[in-house]
Amino acid sequence: MLYKTDYHIHTSFSDGKSAPEDYIAPAISAGLSEIGFSEHLSLFRENQDWVMNPEKTPEYIAHIDNLKKKVRNISVRTGLEIDFSPGKEKELELYLNRFDLDYRIGSVHYLGDKTVDLGPE
Repeated sequence: MLYKTDYHIHTSFSDGKSAPEDYIAPAISAGLSEIGFSEHLSLFRENQDWVMNPEKTPEYIAHIDNLKKKVRNISVRTGLEIDFSPGKEKELELYLNRFDLDYRIGSVHYLGDKTVDLGPE
């Protein structure tokens, strides 16, 4: 038996198009056993419209926790996709340790001041 999952789902909390609950029925229809929401989070860059405002992290986690209590037929996990910032590892760890997450995705969207995934080049 296959245990199908998707742990890389972004919602309207960051750069996704829909609320978390809108992903449940399609995930069940696709035969997934488990889904995980992983909003973009960048603590050390400002004015990014594709990441969740760090101040919304508690609201996001509470929203997913409430969704977990309501949903049947699929397991729901809470995660974050966090930008790596060289030299800021300790601050990042202190911030993340405040929250009860099921998983973390580390990401590199920047090399210096340039993004690596927002342009055609």
